[in-house]
Amino acid sequence: MGNEYDTKASTIPLEKSSPNVEASYRKAGLQTAANAVRLCREEGSCNRLLTEKEAWVMFGAGRSAGGLNKDEQSGTGPSTAVSGVAVAGLTAPALSPGAAGGAVAKTAVERAALRWGTAEVISGGAAVAEGGTAAAAGTSIAIAAPVALGAYVVVGIVALVSWSKFQAELQRQGYIILPEILGVCIGNCHQPGAPKFELRFSPDTFSPQPFPRKFSPEEMETLKDWINPKTSTQPVSPPLPKAQPKEKEEEDKKKDCRKVRRTTSRGDDPLAELFCSVVSLNAPSYDIYSKVGVAEIDALAGTTWYECKCGYRSTVRAFKRGERWAKFAIDKLDEQIRRQTKIAGYCGYQYRLFVANKEVEDFFRDRYADIDVVKIDFEPCE
Repeated sequence: MGNEYDTKASTIPLEKSSPNVEASYRKAGLQTAANAVRLCREEGSCNRLLTEKEAWVMFGAGRSAGGLNKDEQSGTGPSTAVSGVAVAGLTAPALSPGAAGGAVAKTAVERAALRWGTAEVISGGAAVAEGGTAAAAGTSIAIAAPVALGAYVVVGIVALVSWSKFQAELQRQGYIILPEILGVCIGNCHQPGAPKFELRFSPDTFSPQPFPRKFSPEEMETLKDWINPKTSTQPVSPPLPKAQPKEKEEEDKKKDCRKVRRTTSRGDDPLAELFCSVVSLNAPSYDIYSKVGVAEIDALAGTTWYECKCGYRSTVRAFKRGERWAKFAIDKLDEQIRRQTKIAGYCGYQYRLFVANKEVEDFFRDRYADIDVVKIDFEPCE
């Protein structure tokens, strides 16, 4: 690698080391460029620092060496363009290509060695273009870098197609390209001033309030009134009577549901009558007449229709055995229950079926899944 700039023996360009340049970059928000300028000034780390102008000269030289700018090439071939970059970027004395003992350079690195006495490729691939024809057709170009004596950068031909690709390639190889300082300064001049925030209190007189803060006398009175509200001495008017719901009999008349209280016993089974008196707490029995049918209500308490079935275990067992008389009895029961539930739904009653045996309960639940079946233990039924 070529020698780096010596901060004591030589002068580093101001655009790479000046504190004013660093300040301008920081004001514009270019922190990477500002840090690079500071490191170059304080530590002499300048071998990876390029100005935008230097990078542009390298880009032009590379395009000429790669045959991308044929109108800019001279008759001496790519070596002339590469050497020209070295002269433009460095302050070393110019030497002729044959100054080193009449040797003839074949590659870019050899040409750099003839010019500076020693040269190395500081980054980039393994293939360096040889000669003018090879440079134009190859995959890489060696370009002199104006950061150290005899320093060259190897880039691919594809990186020389556009200026943006060339910049990206240099940044990929670790170079930092400083933006043109004149444009940065002009941009800083047109930036709006930094916002100023006025303190609403003096830091010397500010003292934090204790938590919880003390309440004022007015606030304490408000809290007392809220916790212990004062009783009003004003007379309060009596509440208006709520509208009483219409009696069930009037609703029945509107729906054409008329019920008549029975004076005789329920059905023809005194045991079933006793069972229904127990489960309904002696609710009365009715005959009900409606547009959808006529039925007997075993017991009616409020809007609950009690239908009581006592002693059906033998009938259920016979039905499961397939006996005809049991099938006839269950069919008759189906018709009765479906007719009663239809009337109960039309007249606004809740139909409930009460049994006294677990086996009968399971049978009715399976057969009448939409009916509320309730089991009440009553030993006389079984």
